[in-house]
Amino acid sequence: MKAWNKLWPKPAINENENNEGPEPELLEETADLCNVIPGFEECDPADATEWLNSDINEHGYQIYNENEILPLVTEVNEPEDSSDDKYAIDSGPSHADAFSALETAMNWYEKQPECCLLQLITLKKIRDLAAKKRSSTLVQKKISDYFSNVLC
Repeated sequence: MKAWNKLWPKPAINENENNEGPEPELLEETADLCNVIPGFEECDPADATEWLNSDINEHGYQIYNENEILPLVTEVNEPEDSSDDKYAIDSGPSHADAFSALETAMNWYEKQPECCLLQLITLKKIRDLAAKKRSSTLVQKKISDYFSNVLC
């Protein structure tokens, strides 16, 4: 009945009456309201009684004791298997390796009799992309890096 308290206010209870459950008028009114909802057209007061009494013994949450809490906490804190090697994704060659390979491919392709200018330009565009990515990943050295060998 607790779940319905927010939707349906509790009727005032008269202490002289025997409180064996919801009043029949309340059940009739609840059934009538449910009949308006699509899919609940056949709701009767017995269904309303069952729904209203369904959570009398249910607290809405589970109370754990110490023996139940310990396994839950230790499961969360245990480190997972670190065998990520089988799931490691091959990132492929570095940008510098790709640039070098494309340079070699262009030199080879230019010397072939089947060389097509359009395909050579396409290779150059790909090589330029590798060069741009290679230069964007380079880290600028600090000035102190140049003097570290002298000072030591």
